[in-house]
Amino acid sequence: WSFFQEGLARRLYAFLAPLVLGGREAVPAVGGSGFSAPQEGVKLRFLRVSELSGDLSLVAEVVGV
Repeated sequence: WSFFQEGLARRLYAFLAPLVLGGREAVPAVGGSGFSAPQEGVKLRFLRVSELSGDLSLVAEVVGV
């Protein structure tokens, strides 16, 4: 989270599997203090979305924090 807050992250690379995990003890995708409302979140613009061996590969540009 601190990389986003400090403006050090320019792109986000992520993989999304067709599997839902969660629960109170689950590890979040992005740690840290986060934000208090959705409109305060990191804004992204998708550059590429593709399928890779049944998963989704996402590449996004950070356009606002």
